[in-house]
Amino acid sequence: MELKKRLLKIVGILFIVIGLFCIIAIIKSIVSMDIELFANISNIIDVIATLLFLYVGYIFLIKA
Repeated sequence: MELKKRLLKIVGILFIVIGLFCIIAIIKSIVSMDIELFANISNIIDVIATLLFLYVGYIFLIKA
């Protein structure tokens, strides 16, 4: 049981770190491009995926 909690914490922290790196990448792409180019579908999906990573990481940390 303790191993499961430890594994959930590690996975949760990993998901949160990946989400934070995605946020940094999105901010860099916004700064380097025009706002018109940012508003395409792939970048909107990137934002949704980043929020999903952060949410899943948060849920894993709460359950652990």
